[in-house]
Amino acid sequence: MLLKDLIYLFIEERAGHYSQRTLNIYFNNLKEFYAWNKNKQVEEIGQEDIDKFILRIECRGYRNSTIKGYLHSLKTFFEFCKKYNFKNKFFYNFSRYPLDPLKINFIYKKDFNKIIDNIFHAERRSELKEAPVLLIRDLAIIQILIETGIAVAEISRLKMEDINLDKKVIFIREKNRPDRHLVISRDTVDLIEKVISFRDDTKGYLFCRLDRAAYVQNNITPRSVERLVKGYSNGKFSPKDFRHTFIMLKLLKKRGVYEVSDLVGGTSDCSKTAYRKEILKLEKEVKITRKDYNAYEYLKNRYGKLVLDILCLGDRQKFSFDREMKLKIL
Repeated sequence: MLLKDLIYLFIEERAGHYSQRTLNIYFNNLKEFYAWNKNKQVEEIGQEDIDKFILRIECRGYRNSTIKGYLHSLKTFFEFCKKYNFKNKFFYNFSRYPLDPLKINFIYKKDFNKIIDNIFHAERRSELKEAPVLLIRDLAIIQILIETGIAVAEISRLKMEDINLDKKVIFIREKNRPDRHLVISRDTVDLIEKVISFRDDTKGYLFCRLDRAAYVQNNITPRSVERLVKGYSNGKFSPKDFRHTFIMLKLLKKRGVYEVSDLVGGTSDCSKTAYRKEILKLEKEVKITRKDYNAYEYLKNRYGKLVLDILCLGDRQKFSFDREMKLKIL
């Protein structure tokens, strides 16, 4: 059977199980593999063909995560091919390809506070009437990222029904493993309550996009969260750095690496090794206190509780308060 036909069969079978975005990723990765092997039957593909394809991908300078995506697509596809009675049993070794070690970009307390300052000043300078809404939304996103180690795709899909404010828990729905329960602090609950207070509905996504006119009732995209983090950190950090920092902070508190891995939904063995090496460097540098990495407490201590109350607690009719008055208060 032709490789092209099997790829279409694979996509058709997975259509009812995966989202359209996931299907597009699988199809694009496999289409690129087909472009290098279009003259071959499926049974003729060997380990050397996969080796050459991965080598070409690496020569393009792709990141580790992108290369892993190609490997995962190929592995899943050839597992699917085993259902057909081909002479080739598709026993390929996908763990033989060397990847660069994980680069951990730790966010120190001063870096975190700088990000919060940038959020505060960016919204203060904004002339949009929705500026206080943006301030609270962005603060809540940053606080949840640093406090839970949640993935960027997971935070974009968070719904209001996934959050129990009384128990201070966020529920992450998993497909192939038990749901995760992430504990948040009282101040994070306050920020989330303020985000919800700006909404007319009590269902739907927690973090929505916001344009110049009004709320757009669609969830914020993962790419928007990445741009948000990179923008406020002046391009220095990404959401993955918040995830790595959360893991390192837990390890500094003498939590086990496998226990922390379960909290964030699993990590690879290479990542666990990188965390163990990095923790030895950080143990002498980082001393964690209870109020570290707390955006709400930092803003209150830096700019005063009055300013925070004006920005956070005002109702929607007060959003267009005079910009000069705001600057006078600050």
